[in-house]
Amino acid sequence: MKQKRAKSSNSTGLAIQDVATADMVYRKALEKKIGIKLQQF
Repeated sequence: MKQKRAKSSNSTGLAIQDVATADMVYRKALEKKIGIKLQQF
């Protein structure tokens, strides 16, 4: 009987996808007026 291997996430995405997702999440948070504002370094 063959053993099943655990599935892991695929971490081979592009950084631009991360930036696009972060922008979408940020804009939705602004629309809903949720979250906290952080000061830049």
